[in-house]
Amino acid sequence: MRTFLLLLVGLSRLLAADAARDARWRQDLDTLTTQLPALHPNLFFQTPRSEFERVAADVRAGSLLPDVRVPFHSRDWFARHDPFLAAALADVPPRGGSFTQSGPVTLMNAAGFRGNSPVAPGSLAAAFGDFSGVTESDAAAVPLAKQINGVQVLVNGTAAPLIAVRAGQINFQIPANVPPGDATVRVQRDGSTIGTGFAQIAAAAPGLFVADALNLASPGAVLDESGRLVTNASPARPGSVIQIYATGQGATDPPVDDGAARGALPLAQSRLVPRVSFAGELAEVLFSGLNPAFPGLWQINVRVPEAPALSGQTPVFAAIGSNASNPVTVEVN
Repeated sequence: MRTFLLLLVGLSRLLAADAARDARWRQDLDTLTTQLPALHPNLFFQTPRSEFERVAADVRAGSLLPDVRVPFHSRDWFARHDPFLAAALADVPPRGGSFTQSGPVTLMNAAGFRGNSPVAPGSLAAAFGDFSGVTESDAAAVPLAKQINGVQVLVNGTAAPLIAVRAGQINFQIPANVPPGDATVRVQRDGSTIGTGFAQIAAAAPGLFVADALNLASPGAVLDESGRLVTNASPARPGSVIQIYATGQGATDPPVDDGAARGALPLAQSRLVPRVSFAGELAEVLFSGLNPAFPGLWQINVRVPEAPALSGQTPVFAAIGSNASNPVTVEVN
């Protein structure tokens, strides 16, 4: 909720559009203020209802109306006009019930950790459930093994490369041959099933890694031109090239085997190129593909936009088609 308010206040601009679009905004705002509290179980956990209603009133008065046009559509009516709100509100369950997972095993993008969102072939994922009795262990080497101490994860019957096994969480890579649509996930130990679930597979489903999960600002796992982590003490410069680490890019050229790292030229580039936005400013994408050192790790090299308004803690997200990533922040100065 705090992220929603920061994005709404920090990124909004005066609306310069026709009366019809203004009317749509106000109708969408009415939907937001009534539907979001009903759908979001912890909406006022960090931000009081009074603050939420105050910001909504400012938007309704016309002082904070965003003016960001995007070529994709969120399931939330309000977010259809603003990609930042689309990303910030993406954890709200869509109308009509569950979208991504059900059953005792819950599957999420290993970077975004958002429920009710799809995952992509070749991406890194996390399965949550009760896996009591497994031996906690990590992958010993690359290529990743598809079985660790008797534990396997099967996605539509295909064994997935494993990264880490814990009693409540298993990290793995979605096999590249899993087609878009509904998929069955089955966790086995010594040949016996200990958990099952379902997932929605999309051709691409971006998720951005967070460098500090305990930081409410969700700072992105982003390196600068010198290979240093971008932080408040070491911000990215406008016009500089940074590396954003993510997963969910989908198919690549050339293809890379499950569990393997490319490790050689030519680099494996994503077939679908993301749009990367810094507070409403689209960044130039210089490279989008797999990091050569680790399986399923998506590296997006972008040039930080040189816009006067970009300064300090800047919200960033990536989108491919209609699927937007979780929002992160990048320090720009």
